[in-house]
Amino acid sequence: IAPAALVGAVAAALPGAGVGELGRRVTVLAAEDAKGLEFDSVVVVEPGAIVAERDERAAGLRLLYVALTRPTQHLSIVAAGPLPAALAA
Repeated sequence: IAPAALVGAVAAALPGAGVGELGRRVTVLAAEDAKGLEFDSVVVVEPGAIVAERDERAAGLRLLYVALTRPTQHLSIVAAGPLPAALAA
């Protein structure tokens, strides 16, 4: 799950990183498209950018909450930028 602006870049980077080579399907979604879905494992990419996609910080934090609550078993977070204070604490 990635910020909408990075979905294409994330999807393009996966084959070069060896992701999906084991025959398992990998789905790349924008955070807003993940609402209502569940996955065994989720990687949330750039959570700070997910929050920043919304004009209101509260709305951005709700969108991040959606992304963080999609996995049923395993959650990973990948970030080069700063984490939102709610995650950094």
